[in-house]
Amino acid sequence: PLVGRAVRLAGAGWDRVLAGLPFDLAAAGSNLSASDLKNYNLLVAGIGRPRIEVFDDKNKFAGQEAVPGRPGQDPVLDWLGRNRREVADFVEKGGAVLVLPVQSAAELEWLPFELKLEPVKFFAAAPGDFFASGAIGPADLYYRRALELPVPAGLPAGSRSTRPAILARVPYGRGEFIFAQLHPKSISGNWAESKLARVLSTILTERGVADR
Repeated sequence: PLVGRAVRLAGAGWDRVLAGLPFDLAAAGSNLSASDLKNYNLLVAGIGRPRIEVFDDKNKFAGQEAVPGRPGQDPVLDWLGRNRREVADFVEKGGAVLVLPVQSAAELEWLPFELKLEPVKFFAAAPGDFFASGAIGPADLYYRRALELPVPAGLPAGSRSTRPAILARVPYGRGEFIFAQLHPKSISGNWAESKLARVLSTILTERGVADR
């Protein structure tokens, strides 16, 4: 795979989540040819519709709730299902897949291994061994108020994750699958958004994705 090249396979709902990141993430539709994966070193997958947290001046939720991807209804999930062998081969040869937040294990059935999700309440996470660079510390993963999220459980041997596993890496061949259960619009407020943008940017930087 070509170092520094990333492709984004995600529905329109993810545009707002990724727009503020200073990286070149080429957008691809569900007509992406699996053979084209050889031109990249990272596939960013956005399944379903992301939760966008916004509160109005009366502190009532005014954002967008997450909607899980469903077979036959979500083009990205269908593409991953059709091309599961090609995706696994891409990772085995040294590529990586960054999976943006999902709501259910059914959205992950295209993976070449079984991965369960379990609900966890947290307001802070320890970096653990997730970040190779050590660029993210406990303060970057502290969000003041408790959230409940589905996080990977029963991770395969050799995996690296935060504690709890809101972020996880699963090695596969010479590459890896990366799971991020938070994104910059997950938690309202500029302080939280900037922290989460830094976290996601660090993941992309560690994979060699080129800045704009």
